[in-house]
Amino acid sequence: MDITTDSLFLSHPDPMWVYDVETFQFLSVNNAAIVKYGYSLEEFLGMTIKDIRPPEDCAALEENVKAVSEGRDEAGVWRHSLKSGEIIHVDIIGHTVLHHGRPAELISARDVTRHVHAEQRMREALAREQSARRASDALARQFQVMFDNIPGMFLVFSPENFDVIAVSDAYLAAMHIKRADAVGQNLFTILPPQPSDTRHSDLQASFARVMATGNPDLLEIQKFMLPDQNERLWVLTSKPVEGPDQRQLFLILQIQDVTTAIDGQDCGKKASDFEVAKLNLVT
Repeated sequence: MDITTDSLFLSHPDPMWVYDVETFQFLSVNNAAIVKYGYSLEEFLGMTIKDIRPPEDCAALEENVKAVSEGRDEAGVWRHSLKSGEIIHVDIIGHTVLHHGRPAELISARDVTRHVHAEQRMREALAREQSARRASDALARQFQVMFDNIPGMFLVFSPENFDVIAVSDAYLAAMHIKRADAVGQNLFTILPPQPSDTRHSDLQASFARVMATGNPDLLEIQKFMLPDQNERLWVLTSKPVEGPDQRQLFLILQIQDVTTAIDGQDCGKKASDFEVAKLNLVT
């Protein structure tokens, strides 16, 4: 039976062809190949399989054809060029045949361009994530060095998911927790509760203002209940940390305990009445 006249070959949904393994000449192509690649049957029969490859891939093609052995051959994913010039990726499966006495190979070429591009996007996204993680780790170390030289309670976190990336020793001491219990956790899980604001709504609104304006935000005095059941009054300042592209990479929450300063004095004091240490933030 002449496979090139078989209805299954001609009507198969995947592009298929038969080529001469010695001359690389197309011997027959099916309808799907004509539609996919944009060449007429007559044009195909005047071409070789090298003509649908980028020139830089032809050497590898020749080596692959030389290695073709009797039977089925899973050649893998290759680049093909359409008549329009578009480059696609195809998964090639072949099987050796005799075509009018000539050694030939029957090829099925399934377009996997979408899958290849999806994998490329995944690899690029992973590379970006790894790069961002390295940058984040480096910044975390920088913040830790800064915290070692500036007294006070500080938390550095991502504005996207509120994950904590650095925390000062003073905050750890106040909360009676270890660094490993804070870094990597959600900010709101390691903040003490606020009796009058159980959802930390004022604090979340402050963060939103910083993200919207790019400017520091000073929150009015807030009450917090610490783990030792001591109620403390805190002044909280949120500050952005920008990267080279002006994108806000992190937020710093700076906490000043003003309980002692207020006890027995004017309870009408505002957050702005207290001097908050300035941070020199360099990324």
